[in-house]
Amino acid sequence: MAYIYAGPGSANKVTLTIKVASNGADTGLQIPALQDVTIEAANDVFSFSSLESNSVTQVATVASNSISGNIVVDADKFFGTNAVVDGNGDINYQDVTVDTAAEYGVFGLSSEKVRVTFQLYMGEDNVASAGVNEPTIKGAGYITGLSPNISADSPVWVTSFSIVGDTDLKVSRA
Repeated sequence: MAYIYAGPGSANKVTLTIKVASNGADTGLQIPALQDVTIEAANDVFSFSSLESNSVTQVATVASNSISGNIVVDADKFFGTNAVVDGNGDINYQDVTVDTAAEYGVFGLSSEKVRVTFQLYMGEDNVASAGVNEPTIKGAGYITGLSPNISADSPVWVTSFSIVGDTDLKVSRA
């Protein structure tokens, strides 16, 4: 049995990279300080009963796919690196010129409803074979569910996030 080990502090860490889906040249934005990552690949089920059976018949239908978790907020990764500031000092994401995930940041990608592709590297199942057979989940969708918060017990900003998929999740073991 080969468990996927992605322990805190190890070189074998979980990484999430997002890109603007419409920009094939986007090199991606690696999301730092991931916490509590969840992958959801949930098939919906249609159920019906008929008079000729004592059991309910169920048929799998479309899936609801998403990746969610928490991140410790990094100013550049959250608000973007090249957003245009208007005369009021407000960030205007609509004037982003190069159209990359790094320019928008997580908040800009969400607020501007930019479709993203994502790649979640889960860690290696055998540290001795680093770089070989690494499990990665890939998909596309929209970032939602941002709710930054801070407290006395957690004196840094932390936000939840979700990437709600609009495609099938793909598994790569490159």
